[in-house]
Amino acid sequence: EWKLDEQDEFDDGISLIQEGVVYLRHLLTPEQQDQLLRDIRNSSQYYDATQARNPASNFTKTIAFNKKHYHLVPQSFKDFSLLATRLANSVEPLIPASYQPDYVTSFDYSVEEGKLTAHCDKILGWVVLFSLGCTARFWIRGPRMANKQCRDQFNFLN
Repeated sequence: EWKLDEQDEFDDGISLIQEGVVYLRHLLTPEQQDQLLRDIRNSSQYYDATQARNPASNFTKTIAFNKKHYHLVPQSFKDFSLLATRLANSVEPLIPASYQPDYVTSFDYSVEEGKLTAHCDKILGWVVLFSLGCTARFWIRGPRMANKQCRDQFNFLN
């Protein structure tokens, strides 16, 4: 398990984007990213990979687990998610210091053509996003924003 005190040097990587939305820049070291990716790939043996349903998207869903299958979620994902929520809570009290995800999913994108069309899931609750490898762009909607209001794009830079 990764401990919060092992990430003391991380303080400069925390940005409050909007109420309820925190960006944790460089949360995981390259070695931790490698470990998480290996663990996700190992967990994918329990899930039949699926291609994007939307023709404008280009990705493979490699895992999708709900609460019933939480035991299949990689321990590193659980540990890093807990670390992320603890750090986010330190600058934004609206974000819980810990939680157990209702749903965990992983997408694999090709470097050249990979994309998931812009959308908002409109699911109540908290989201922890990890970008492993290349820069990724995400759409975000904070908890106090109007239902249809989404921020254009938010870049996860690696």
